[in-house]
Amino acid sequence: FTMDHVETLGIGEVMKQTVEYLDPEKQHPFHLSFDVDGIDPEALSQTGTLFRAGLTPREANLIVRRLVHDRRLVSMDLV
Repeated sequence: FTMDHVETLGIGEVMKQTVEYLDPEKQHPFHLSFDVDGIDPEALSQTGTLFRAGLTPREANLIVRRLVHDRRLVSMDLV
């Protein structure tokens, strides 16, 4: 998904479609590799690669919360 998808569909729908695509049977856990470079530099400018019009802090938080809420997140790295 691109940021255009996030803006059009909303991060909730993007996450719903992502999880359904990756594990339609809802039987497998997830490892999340999260790169903070994808967060908008207005919210997080202390990164090496700035990505304008990136995720808001709320959207980034929702990605993690969605997997935690579904009890699917078993590990995560944050870079």
